[in-house]
Amino acid sequence: MLVTSIKRWLAPPVFEGAEEKTRQASLINMVCITSLAFTLAVMVGALMGGKTPVSTLIIDLVACAVTLQFRHWLRSGRVVLARFGMVIFGLVFITAVTADIGTIRTPTAAILLFWVLMTGLIFDRRGIVIGTIAASMAVLGLIVAENAGWLRPPFYDVGVTQWVTFTALFGFTSGLTYYINQGTKSALALARKEIEQRKQAEQSLKAANEELHLRVFEVQRLQVELHEQAIHDPLTGLYNRRYLSDALAREIIQAKRANSSLTFVMADIDHFKFVNDSYGHLAGDEVLVQVASLLKKHARGSDIACRYGGEEFLLVFPGTSLELAHKRAEEIQQNCAALSIQHEGKNIAVMLSFGVAAYPDHGQQWEQIIVKADKALYQSKCNGRNQVTIFRDEEFPT
Repeated sequence: MLVTSIKRWLAPPVFEGAEEKTRQASLINMVCITSLAFTLAVMVGALMGGKTPVSTLIIDLVACAVTLQFRHWLRSGRVVLARFGMVIFGLVFITAVTADIGTIRTPTAAILLFWVLMTGLIFDRRGIVIGTIAASMAVLGLIVAENAGWLRPPFYDVGVTQWVTFTALFGFTSGLTYYINQGTKSALALARKEIEQRKQAEQSLKAANEELHLRVFEVQRLQVELHEQAIHDPLTGLYNRRYLSDALAREIIQAKRANSSLTFVMADIDHFKFVNDSYGHLAGDEVLVQVASLLKKHARGSDIACRYGGEEFLLVFPGTSLELAHKRAEEIQQNCAALSIQHEGKNIAVMLSFGVAAYPDHGQQWEQIIVKADKALYQSKCNGRNQVTIFRDEEFPT
């Protein structure tokens, strides 16, 4: 119980949420306890020696009382007051004891060196500078006072008092060195821990960034796939009607700028309903796939091949005249007629009918031109199918 009480009394105060204030309090608490122990040890040595002036003992008692007051301020949260009071009183105390002994040539004067160290611990670099100057001025003042005879007669007797003083001084030095060393080790350990945590954080961040990049890449890839799926027919792989609005508007603008033609070719599989009814829808799908493959094969890089709906297809030829588009459509027609599509051991013949219209001959808007290409396609159907028809205004009066 007693040991616990002593430990509690010696422990520095802790201020929640104020790390710097707690650190300062711990440092000042250490200085107070060390100073108190040092002063008490010197007093014991002085009493054992029996030659120390009574005034010096009184100064030591005052120092103990003032140091206890500093600790009281410290525990009540007045850390700044305790810090400045400790530094100022320490200088006054050491100077007073030295003056009372009558000479600076005593162990007491050497304590100024450790007062400078203590001031540096409490106030960092600023404390070292100010402490060094203040201690230097104190020594200079004592030298002037001693040489002028203003101090009492020097007390040069040596004995137990000096031995205790030196021993306490050595202990104070060792304790201060140990404290600084432990503080340095703790700081280095904390720094190493922080470095390790930063490395781990950087590695985690790097891994997270890599994962994010992968996710972004995956999202972009999926967006591309979804876009491609949205604008392509899933069965034939050709563009679908959703793709046409933007694409054809863009092609019309480019044709206007280049002052060139833009030809639309509508194609329809002849008797496709008969294929579905006779051979089944799987056979019909195979026919659609084979025709789409044929259209892709005859499409140039700048051309657009689209499944317009059902068994109907649209080909768009930029920079192609009506005559050339007619010739290309006939080539596709002939190649389609040569197709041999096998389904369950049966050969399915496929024929295509075409209707051709162009910008600017048949309109300024792509919707108008498609309507006229579709009318030309209808004319091919009416004229016996398996042929190519160019839209003629005189043949299709409005």
